[in-house]
Amino acid sequence: MRTLRQDVLYALRQMRLSPIFTLTAMLTLALGIGATTAIFSLINSVMLKSLPVADPASLYRVGEGNDCCVEGGPLNDWGMFPYQLYQRFGVAAPEFEQLAAFQAGGVQFSARRGETGQPAKPLHGEYVSGNYFATFGLPAYAGRTLAPTDDQPSAAPAAMLSHRVWQQEYGSDPKVVGSIFMLDGHPFTIVGITPPGFFGETLRSDPPEIYVPLQQEPLLTGKNSILKQSNSWLRIIGRLRPGAKPDGLGARFTTITRDFLVTDLGAEFPQFLPQINTILPKQFVHVIPAGAGVTAMKADYKNSLRILFAVCCLVLLIACANIANLLLARGSARRAQTAVRLALGASRKRLIRQSMTESLVLSVLGASVPLRALRAHQRDAFAACARLCFRRVAAYRLAVWHGACMVCFAGATRRSAARRQPHHARQLVAVTKGPGRGAGHLVCCFAGGRRAADPEPAEDGEPELRL
Repeated sequence: MRTLRQDVLYALRQMRLSPIFTLTAMLTLALGIGATTAIFSLINSVMLKSLPVADPASLYRVGEGNDCCVEGGPLNDWGMFPYQLYQRFGVAAPEFEQLAAFQAGGVQFSARRGETGQPAKPLHGEYVSGNYFATFGLPAYAGRTLAPTDDQPSAAPAAMLSHRVWQQEYGSDPKVVGSIFMLDGHPFTIVGITPPGFFGETLRSDPPEIYVPLQQEPLLTGKNSILKQSNSWLRIIGRLRPGAKPDGLGARFTTITRDFLVTDLGAEFPQFLPQINTILPKQFVHVIPAGAGVTAMKADYKNSLRILFAVCCLVLLIACANIANLLLARGSARRAQTAVRLALGASRKRLIRQSMTESLVLSVLGASVPLRALRAHQRDAFAACARLCFRRVAAYRLAVWHGACMVCFAGATRRSAARRQPHHARQLVAVTKGPGRGAGHLVCCFAGGRRAADPEPAEDGEPELRL
């Protein structure tokens, strides 16, 4: 530990003596690491991260595709369903412990807190089934979650606010729970607050800010209600029972969907029945894993994010090459100092360790700049594209990985430079200029002879260097 402390302090002193080099290296590292970390954090949120729910591996989506927001008629590869099909799926699939439905697109409400004189605010909303939060295994941060009893035509209007809007728009006021909100002129009781970090089942730029039961859709839309119509506007995600398998569910749901098209849609629009019978064999329903939720943004931006990440990695590679060149030039400029240390008895192992420590300190200082910036502005930066926070764990892991790469790359360069220095037992070193020496100061080491005074050994058995 004492040797490590000496190496770190020596590295800091050397950086203080070379401020231009230090600033240049730190800014170069900050540019490469910062850009790559930011893009990787975005990729992690869009493509890799699972939903922050209980046991995401047991979640499966009925249907696939990213169609939005209301469709009428056959869809071929179904991803949205009418409310009537959602009810039939729940009866026909005992393998699912819970089967939740939610609106494929969002809706905007004009919301005003009833007991205050504040003006109305626009809130992004989403219609969900009463077992929505139970399906995802999410508890309420405050109050309670929506329940199946709230999703009844005769139930009192209830809603649930997101944690983000409760915190940002209403100042985390605990009195919000239980208060009356006027949604498009209709009173709704706020029964709870969603847990922090949950932004809905779909990654999108405008996550839901308020959740309303499906059975309240006719109250808010009036004559334009689509709850009882045959339009497809709901997505479905279910949680399998322990030990259940999704095998065969797709074929079962496909049969139910085809029957619905003939009996319900065909009866409602008999003039289209011949066309429905023609395209009936093309209608399919697939059951796919939904641990990451509805990945509409992943399908839209997957290729663009990969290209952007490759460009950022190239920038980081260029930054590493520039740092390696700077360290190599600096090592060449310190040849005389290295020769003196070899002559005084320092081993090659000690010099390489010192070079590695100096590279590590430099990489840590360079990585701390973008990490501080990301921690301070990560919410605003990501809100510009998805209004979701960066995951700090991913940023830290990536920064440590880059730091390790920089240490190995730069340390190997410094090591190769150190190997080119002649051994102290076979040379005569004369240094007439250097730090702390005036003109005419001479240090001589006679080849093959006995040194006049050996330095006192340090605790680790190696000579302690005092330059």
